[in-house]
Amino acid sequence: MPGAAGHPLSFYLKIGAACFALGASMEMFMIKTGFYEKVVELEAERLEETREDREQFLRALASELEKQAEKKNVKLAIPKPPPSQEDSLK
Repeated sequence: MPGAAGHPLSFYLKIGAACFALGASMEMFMIKTGFYEKVVELEAERLEETREDREQFLRALASELEKQAEKKNVKLAIPKPPPSQEDSLK
């Protein structure tokens, strides 16, 4: 039974199986070479480097929200940001 482009169904099944095998072999290669471990390590370093900036932004945002709420006489329950790593070491 021909498909949309005039190819038989077996052609599409072969293409699908070949693509699956190629993708599986690429994943196996990435696992065996430690690619994912390296990605996790780099992402952890990036998060640690930007931690201070994120905490500073959250403090500024909370402060601004409190000011705006005070101006409009609205009571907000803004959660406190998590303690920074320096605070937890003390």
